Amino acid sequence: MEGRNGGGIFLSNCQILSNWSRRSGGGIFVYLGGVVISDCTLRGNYTKPCAYYSPSYLVGGGAISFANLISNSIISRC
Repeated sequence: MEGRNGGGIFLSNCQILSNWSRRSGGGIFVYLGGVVISDCTLRGNYTKPCAYYSPSYLVGGGAISFANLISNSIISRC
């Protein structure tokens, strides 16, 4: 799931299972905005680096990856 808005993303009571990405945020990737995640299960998500990306690219955040979040982001009971 990807969010690119200042309005924010709200996830509650969800399961994010067995996903992957070639860069970051196998389960959730949020860029420029805010996020509230509560009572969610994140399991079996990972990143799988790809040879096409330069080593300078960020690789990581198997379950969740954030970039430039606003300060009111919350993760609870996950």
